[in-house]
Amino acid sequence: YKDYKDGNKKYGCDDGIEKFTSSGLDKNKIIIGAAYYGKAYTITGANRWELYPGLGSMATLTSLQYDSGTVTYSYIYNNILTDKGFKRYYDPAACVPFLYNEATKIWITYEDEESLTEKVNFAYQEGVGIMFWEYGYDYKNILTETICREMGKLRGNN
Repeated sequence: YKDYKDGNKKYGCDDGIEKFTSSGLDKNKIIIGAAYYGKAYTITGANRWELYPGLGSMATLTSLQYDSGTVTYSYIYNNILTDKGFKRYYDPAACVPFLYNEATKIWITYEDEESLTEKVNFAYQEGVGIMFWEYGYDYKNILTETICREMGKLRGNN
């Protein structure tokens, strides 16, 4: 979902589905995405929002794993989540996590088990599909198993 507090008043899966269906697209043709990777940024500007550090601030892509700023979920799981310098934040309105390191000013957006559980439930309730990219970025199958488990629950296949 979009969270109006972050200044992003236009975008979210909920908004996209509404725009596509109001333009005539059948819901059964819509697939929302789940990323098995994150993007890392170094915050370069002043913090714009007290509740969540770094959110809405000027930033540049940062190479932690790839020059593009991409960090795979496996890299995040093995290297970032175990780094005590990073703190996990979760926006309950948007249903998304992010990680922030105050000392290095590195901010990482990504999907995790909690956000994917919400996303699978959202897709099911809305009657749309869900896909993910890139299977190899989750070599322990943590995110894939989350999707399968939640879909099984929703379909009555515990």
